[in-house]
Amino acid sequence: SMNYVRFFVFLPIFMGYGVKFNATDDNHIWHNLLDNQLKDWYSDFDLCMVKNSSKASAHSVSNHCETTTKIETKVSIPIRCTVGNAWPARSEFCSSDDIAFSERDYLRQAVRGYEDAQTKTLKSFFRKLSNEKGAFLLVGDSVMQQFYSAIACELEREHVWKNPSKFTNTDELQYVKPDTSSTNHAVQIKFLPIYHFVNGRFDRVANASMMHLKKTVEGMIANFDSLVILFNVGLHYVDNPVAHFTRADYQSQVTMAFKYLQNFVLSHTHNGHGKGHHLHNKHNNNNALPGSGGEKKIRIFWRETTAQHFPTSNGYWPGERYSNSMKLQCVPIQDTSLEADWRNREVEAILDRHHLHRVIKLIRFYNVTLPLWAAHPNGLLKDCTHFCWTPMLYQPIFHALDAAMDLPP
Repeated sequence: SMNYVRFFVFLPIFMGYGVKFNATDDNHIWHNLLDNQLKDWYSDFDLCMVKNSSKASAHSVSNHCETTTKIETKVSIPIRCTVGNAWPARSEFCSSDDIAFSERDYLRQAVRGYEDAQTKTLKSFFRKLSNEKGAFLLVGDSVMQQFYSAIACELEREHVWKNPSKFTNTDELQYVKPDTSSTNHAVQIKFLPIYHFVNGRFDRVANASMMHLKKTVEGMIANFDSLVILFNVGLHYVDNPVAHFTRADYQSQVTMAFKYLQNFVLSHTHNGHGKGHHLHNKHNNNNALPGSGGEKKIRIFWRETTAQHFPTSNGYWPGERYSNSMKLQCVPIQDTSLEADWRNREVEAILDRHHLHRVIKLIRFYNVTLPLWAAHPNGLLKDCTHFCWTPMLYQPIFHALDAAMDLPP
């Protein structure tokens, strides 16, 4: 069972305006769903998968469930929206020959408070963003890329997107029209892959990732009246010193990105009259008409870096130099102290030090993933980073984004 972790859960999941909640609370712990609740979340095919105790390959388990259940859908379920898949990560599926699907408790669990499959949280979020004639930008690494896929699956589950075959990759621009009204603004979604802020061997210019970020956000705010940015980089920075990927590098590079985003917000909103967390809403012109040259609305969220579960004290990837000599398999994290998870502590320190809480809001998610050592593909690729999808996994983030739309930018 995964109920062994019951500490340091942050409340609420969405942390705004620099207020810190650091209390233990049983309201945000994974817990088992009842059979009738699972039926609300899952198709018959998925129910067959999550109850399967075979140690055969995921492909064999999938084939078994296809033959034993009648999938009464007009279109075949995209592989990316079947339970236990890790698309678009190379791992593809949770490895059932490591841990059987029936032994992966989280496949039948939800975070307490997010059990209701009838909620249409993303439809609500995109409706609010549509009303502001806005766009949605996801910035990050391959775990953020997985989150983009999860958004697509949730939009299909909520029947906002009715054609599962239209979302085949994370590179193309996508649009969300939360209501069928012809006057309804279609919200653009874009994924900008930035894995880190270190130049690679094929980058032709200095600070190539920052240039991509600047070009993308400036282009989007020029075309839309409102912009929501969900951002995270972090997983590529490690404890064992690797040139350019140290803790100090992480601190300086994230600071650089945050300061740019602060200036970006100040230059495009009437809040530019102030600085940092001293900004007040008195300058907001919330009645400005879309396209009238009124204030742009910009909301920036940093999603906490998720937990990894490698056999290191804090679960972090040990770095290429050390990984070959280790027996890599996903295990519970040994050191669950706040200090051990320095990637997220550094971000909190940067937000505090530079008074950025007014501009960049934290969405807490590390503690949701902390107990999920059995939620990674593992398998031949020894993947203890990416997550195997369930429709319940990202509900706290969906709800945080939706709730944040009700607050002033």
